[in-house]
Amino acid sequence: MLPFFAGACLLSCELVTQPELNEDFRLAPGQTAVIAGADLAVTFRRVVDDSRCPSDVVCVWAGNGEVELSARTASDMTASIVLGTPSGPLEVVVGQYRIRVLGLDPYPGQSPIPQAEYRLQLRVEAE
Repeated sequence: MLPFFAGACLLSCELVTQPELNEDFRLAPGQTAVIAGADLAVTFRRVVDDSRCPSDVVCVWAGNGEVELSARTASDMTASIVLGTPSGPLEVVVGQYRIRVLGLDPYPGQSPIPQAEYRLQLRVEAE
């Protein structure tokens, strides 16, 4: 575990993975990834809004899923980030790293999705 991880969570969080740079990974709300070989921790805070068109409906607009992330580097650079999928923005630069949103599951149907069921797919790349 990276030495800075103890302070990486801005609120309570759970370490679940240590992905490498350029490796896709998934997080549930409240979970944190400490990027192996980098000085970055990324936490999936919550889904802010999910207006994506339900899978069993024909829509004029695809909608958007907005997610809140926090990122922290070893040099104490912190960022609270809101990104959207698929209508963006889909990426953000924090320090020397680019955080990309690749997807948000599950895709909505007619029933609301409880926060705990969401999974966010991300990738972190060196800038």
